[in-house]
Amino acid sequence: MQIISVSSFKGGTAKTSTSLHLGSALALFHQKKVLLIDFDAQANLTTGLGFDPDEQDSIAPVLQGEKTLQEVILTTCVPGMHIIPADTWLERVEVSGALAADRYSHERLKEILRELPYDFILIDTPPSLCWLTESSLIASNHSLVCATPEFYSVKGLQRLSLFINNISERHGTKILGVSLSFWNPRGKSNDAFLKVI
Repeated sequence: MQIISVSSFKGGTAKTSTSLHLGSALALFHQKKVLLIDFDAQANLTTGLGFDPDEQDSIAPVLQGEKTLQEVILTTCVPGMHIIPADTWLERVEVSGALAADRYSHERLKEILRELPYDFILIDTPPSLCWLTESSLIASNHSLVCATPEFYSVKGLQRLSLFINNISERHGTKILGVSLSFWNPRGKSNDAFLKVI
């Protein structure tokens, strides 16, 4: 099983769209069993697949030990692809309940996902270097970084790279690659951007 964090340190880099389309392609064209995890409290991946985040449980109660994964996994309209939706509770999940007192709470997601029967698990992370992103990277084999060729995205890419490299020293996750969106061949920041990646 491959667990891939789709990450960015800036909004608007097509991170959620990349998660959705990559997962759908793996399921539809390669007949893989795919689980998407919406790990961003904005819940755009959840709503993009037609679910109301206010009516669903996220992975938050699973991380707290209050529900099982099977209770929160939903079947999507794409054959072979399931989703664990997001909700606003995710934003502060690490400072509440059982996680608040757990020194190793960052490793809870890794333990939960260990035995699942999927070929690929794609985790759509928030565009920040927070507890959710760190937990996702610790649980993952790889990280797919999303970026756009603009100044703020380049700066975010540098900080995210340091963050991932620090985690990889302890937990072995590797950067799978950088997914570029909104590329303009005449863009003013192209050269600086290509030097960073």
